[in-house]
Amino acid sequence: LPVRVGVVEIELNDAEPLDAIDVARFTPPVASAPSAEQIARAAALLKAAKAPVMLIGRVSRSKEAWDTRMDLAVVTRARVITDLKCGASFPTAHHLHVGAPSVLTPDAEGLAALGEADVILSLDWVDLAGTLKAAKAPASGAKVIHVSVDYQVHNGWSMDHQGLAPVDVLLAAEPDAAVPLLVDAIGDTGPLAKVAALCVLLASARKLAATTIFFVMTAPEGTAIATCF
Repeated sequence: LPVRVGVVEIELNDAEPLDAIDVARFTPPVASAPSAEQIARAAALLKAAKAPVMLIGRVSRSKEAWDTRMDLAVVTRARVITDLKCGASFPTAHHLHVGAPSVLTPDAEGLAALGEADVILSLDWVDLAGTLKAAKAPASGAKVIHVSVDYQVHNGWSMDHQGLAPVDVLLAAEPDAAVPLLVDAIGDTGPLAKVAALCVLLASARKLAATTIFFVMTAPEGTAIATCF
């Protein structure tokens, strides 16, 4: 069928100018931080953990965030697993890094570490439920701490959440906002923590395999003697 199109010309010279737009009112929201109570709960679990594991997923590439993640790993003595899909997030040559960065699920060494973990800290790990299922984790009595705001974009009808992971403490924040708070909350755990941190740094730098290092440190609460293999 023929279609007639009409063109209407409007003189704009005398039109009223549009009001200026205040762009500050349309900026993205600032990063949120978890509550002090949730940070305290997570810090208490990490302090008491004997075999913690840290899963590092979607995090910042900044040097400050990188260093803070290393501080958290050292102060908690957590074994670290990284994800190849998310890019570099932790030095793979570090003494605490477990296995090789993976694409889907961690390698055999990483899965074994997850299965033995008593506390699992997820820093916005992709498909946490699938990874825990593959590792047959968490073990009985083990706790899971999940740092993520991914749930904010999940729609129920499309099942964006996919598998739901068992989580004991949810820190609703981006990892870069939560990690410094965890480091501050855990704080100085005493001379043995300093010894452990020094052992880790030496082992990472020198790649010590069968060398034993003895440390004797004095502190107000007494003398600490530690062995680093």
